[in-house]
Amino acid sequence: MQLRLEKGSLCIDVGFWQGILAARRYVNVPLTYVEGATTETPRLEWRELKAPGSFIPGLVKAGTYRWWGRKKEFWFATPGKGFLVINCKAGPYRRIVLTVRDNEQWARKISDATKK
Repeated sequence: MQLRLEKGSLCIDVGFWQGILAARRYVNVPLTYVEGATTETPRLEWRELKAPGSFIPGLVKAGTYRWWGRKKEFWFATPGKGFLVINCKAGPYRRIVLTVRDNEQWARKISDATKK
């Protein structure tokens, strides 16, 4: 997975094979839509609809997920540490949940970029 801050946007390339699981390879979010980022372990819910996506318990949660009455979320997360949760105030996603190396560094970079 590759993340970039480029021309006022957060660009996420989940990779070819991961994109197959997520049914989406690229996610681009204008920084004006981003509220901030954290490294907290996200709360998982059981009442969700994959639309489209994949879920293999204990291995991966990938794709777009919807909950009744709320905006959709994008996930590409594997169990363990390294969560990066990007909270959005506008746009199609309420939040984006990823597992990445250097998650603390990325949370700082994204949060700093949204303050500019």
